[in-house]
This record gives sequence, structure tokens and C-alpha cells, in this order.
Amino acid sequence: MQNIDVAASKSFVPKEGVQFVGTGFSHGTHTAGTIAAVDNKIGVVGVAPEATLILVKVLADGGSGSFSWMINGIYYAVTQQADVINMSLGGTFLRNGKYLDDNGTPDNPADDFVGHGCQRHTGADCGH
Repeated sequence: MQNIDVAASKSFVPKEGVQFVGTGFSHGTHTAGTIAAVDNKIGVVGVAPEATLILVKVLADGGSGSFSWMINGIYYAVTQQADVINMSLGGTFLRNGKYLDDNGTPDNPADDFVGHGCQRHTGADCGH
């Protein structure tokens, strides 16, 4: 695509470049084309063909990734002054009913704990 800001594009996936290297095309490639495919007399024209895209890769070519990659990618897009951020994401959490409570201090892991169906603000016994 002619309207990709290659210099600003970045991958947050360790050991993978920003460009998809799997077979065929990725969902991100499809979505980018739907949004910003240029009018070059080949194929379709996107809904915003004059838009400039910054590719920010937050999932591995296999489709999985870390929440930290996603958060860092969003933050990066904001620092690049992106007008629109488009992401198709899903997530998996622990299936045993446990969750991590950071005790309201996300920068201090010393007071984190794994609870089981309890919430501090309800006064329920969290077992710690």
C-alpha cells in the first residue's frame, strides 16, 4: 500500500517484524485494505483511501500474544498521534476462577495476590 508510514510502523512482538509472514493474508491486512486501499485501478478502493496507516503489530503471526504487547501497542499509537486505532482482539483468562488483584497499586507487585472469586471492595473473605 502506498499510504503506509513505514518509518512509524512498529512490532511489539518479540522476534517478529511488523510485516505478516504467514501464508495468505492476516486479518490486519484485510482490515487495512478495507479502510485505506488506494485508488490504483486494481481491485477495490478503501473507505478512506487517503488515510495514512501506521502498522502496529501486537499479535504474533500465529494469532496469539501478550496483554503487555497490546497495551504497549496502543500506547505507541497514541504517542504517534493516531486518529483511529483499530484492533480485533480476544483474550483468555485463567479458567479456574482465579484472578490477579494488584491491590490498587499496579506499579508495586509486592502486594499482588491471586484471589478465588473474591473482591476486596465487597468485604468477601479473600483467603489471605
